[in-house]
Amino acid sequence: MLGQLIWWSSIALEMALLARGLQNRLAFRLPVFYSYIAFVIFQDLVRLSTFQWKYDLYKRVFWSTEFLGLAIGSLVVFEIYKVSLAAYPGAARMARNALAVVFLVALVKGDLTLRARRPAGKRPRLPRKFERVLRVVQAAAILH
Repeated sequence: MLGQLIWWSSIALEMALLARGLQNRLAFRLPVFYSYIAFVIFQDLVRLSTFQWKYDLYKRVFWSTEFLGLAIGSLVVFEIYKVSLAAYPGAARMARNALAVVFLVALVKGDLTLRARRPAGKRPRLPRKFERVLRVVQAAAILH
């Protein structure tokens, strides 16, 4: 019951954030970020309904939406750099290229890790490791 309450309240807060961004026209200045928020709302609703009515599909739905969310979340990092370095086009270009290389290296490493032959007991951890690597890259890029 508490889990359902937390889930629904997070969806309500995400909707409030999206509505506020549309109301203040920030969604037009930061389209990738607000598209990500809209995706997260959609993702939460799909996951919640799958969890409640088709629990056997939940794991598959979770990981497919999680990786799509990772991709869109990575684009949010690029948008943050684009907006914050708008006054400095040379630095913005350099940051964009450096971020692209870092994300590409993380994706290739994750892909190679997923394709590598591992014992059957370790396979379920691989998507989590891949997600963790990309989340760490996103966090480092934002904090830097």
